[in-house]
Amino acid sequence: MNAKRASDSQKQRPEVGRILADFCAELKFESMSAAAVEAAKRGIADTLSVALAAKAEEVAGVMGGFFAEEPGKARVWNTALRTTARNAALANGAMAHAHDFDDGNYAMVGHPSAPVLPAILALADELAASGADIIAAYAAGVEMEGRLGIAVTYEHNGRGWHTTSSLGTFGAAAAAGNLLGLDGKLMLEAFGIAASLASGLRQNFGYMTKPLHAGFAAQNGVLAAKLAKAGMRSSPNAIEGHEGFFDLFTDPEKLNADEAIRDLGLSLELIRNNPKLYPTCSLVHPALDLVTEGIASGEIVADDLEVINVGVSYHALNLMRYNDPKDALQARFSIPYCIAAALAHGDVTLGSFSDQSVAGNEIRGRMGKVNAYVHPDLSTKEQFEKVYTKGAAFTEIEAVHKSGKIHLKRQSVAVGNHQYPAPPERLRRKFETCAALSVGKPKARDLWNMLMKLETVQWSEVDSLLDE
Repeated sequence: MNAKRASDSQKQRPEVGRILADFCAELKFESMSAAAVEAAKRGIADTLSVALAAKAEEVAGVMGGFFAEEPGKARVWNTALRTTARNAALANGAMAHAHDFDDGNYAMVGHPSAPVLPAILALADELAASGADIIAAYAAGVEMEGRLGIAVTYEHNGRGWHTTSSLGTFGAAAAAGNLLGLDGKLMLEAFGIAASLASGLRQNFGYMTKPLHAGFAAQNGVLAAKLAKAGMRSSPNAIEGHEGFFDLFTDPEKLNADEAIRDLGLSLELIRNNPKLYPTCSLVHPALDLVTEGIASGEIVADDLEVINVGVSYHALNLMRYNDPKDALQARFSIPYCIAAALAHGDVTLGSFSDQSVAGNEIRGRMGKVNAYVHPDLSTKEQFEKVYTKGAAFTEIEAVHKSGKIHLKRQSVAVGNHQYPAPPERLRRKFETCAALSVGKPKARDLWNMLMKLETVQWSEVDSLLDE
């Protein structure tokens, strides 16, 4: 009886894979609104810049050495290497996620651009792609990630999957397939292949393999699209069919398949991407906004603090699990460390996350003032999911001073969220600061200007600015 009910339920599901495959294959630059094009250019610029900022990171060094003997046409960022498209997608995807400074997306519950853009640009040279082609492919990739995220709901993430990898694999396949010119039938083949490549475990958060997840997604998306174009076939129901992606990666009873294809094309998902202003897990960003703003206004006096209580969701404390981080990778997932860094410097920047900073006493000496706890209104999966889907999950800080002054404040979304956009100048400064770590300040400014008119140029013109 249970098997029959499951079978009946699957028969009632819409053909999500086919519908999204057709949409992603047919999405063209000319069909995009001006707002979507601008959002795409900002997302592309932001992602490239944070990847360039990873030049000195250990993950970049590993990638550069790993592919030195596999030549090809695709650039490995931050190096003089050219390698195969798949290798470049892996290396560049890992670098794009190395600092956890890449953008997020609520529907996806993950990082949309780090898997998608490296997949696109790994193919851009061999395809002589235009900027307009890249914008359309980027839009297709992010749409696929967001729409699948809507379908599998928070339940998918809540089971421990790293959506940047699991959903990012589909996004990268959609983006690569769009750039390769796959039609809807071949795009569906690519999705079926991608379904068997999707993975990514949250247990690896705080280790080098966490950013590698974005690289795996980018690499596997390129592989899936290229295999489909070469003639590899897959189940047309790999996403919604029996024992397919939906059945295995979420709770079928919570599946939201109809909503995933509702109003497709009316408003592209990339408009709801959220650039980051701090190079940490985004779950601490509302708290960092409150602390840095409190310090700037004088409401919080770091040297007078008795304790700062930080109330977050069970989900935030589960992911940000390192109360005593051992290195910079773990520090990005430590609420006490991130808050202490803000108290020490009034801001949290790339410089806050060197291994020297983590080991030193300037920040660590303030960690004892930070009490991170699960707020009683957000203590269960059910409580959190209910408010998260409405954008109402919150962080509450209570700064208790030795003088007796108490500063109590609550915030739901961080600055940079599409509901609370960051000033454009702040995003430009972030780009130039990050990109300059690889190409220097003059080229970083030129690169920003070129990317802001991406639809009018060939990618090769942008790529030339990345030469060392």
